[in-house]
Amino acid sequence: LTKTCLILSRETSNYSRCARTDKGVSALGQVVGLRVRSKLLTGLGVVPAGGTGEDLDLRDKQWWLARAEGEAHTGCSIEDVNDELPYLQVLNAVLPPEIRATAWCPVEKGFNARFACTGRSYRYFFSRGDLDIPAMKEAASYLIGEHDFRNFCKTDTSKPNQTTNRRIIEFDVAPLDDDHEGG
Repeated sequence: LTKTCLILSRETSNYSRCARTDKGVSALGQVVGLRVRSKLLTGLGVVPAGGTGEDLDLRDKQWWLARAEGEAHTGCSIEDVNDELPYLQVLNAVLPPEIRATAWCPVEKGFNARFACTGRSYRYFFSRGDLDIPAMKEAASYLIGEHDFRNFCKTDTSKPNQTTNRRIIEFDVAPLDDDHEGG
């Protein structure tokens, strides 16, 4: 990102990501939030050149309220996309071919990709071996519902009311078709 001049540094870009991945694990549909250079002078989250961004909370709220009645408040309009820097082209030009930026949208000042996330989907692939699919399905069924996952969560001690309860809506174990190659 610094190579593209979209940010000065990671420390000053308000960087956040929706989820972590382990080494060698793919993250399809990962959401990342960061403050980048813009050619727009106004709009959601825009800090004018030389500005501090101190008034962003109020300006962002006014921008949201000024949207048309009933319009989806995604924070992004076609005008925003057409008038802005070509972020996707800039990023994809420096990313390795197996990593692609596919969309972008302006967000309000306090946006955090991890804490704004309302759901996640995971897919795990195992080599065939001697897997006992019925036993795996039964074990998975015990995880459906709301449970305390504190032993699997990264907790922030500065937020004493933070919950480690998570709700699993669906959990399935199924073999892949024979013609499916590697995921």
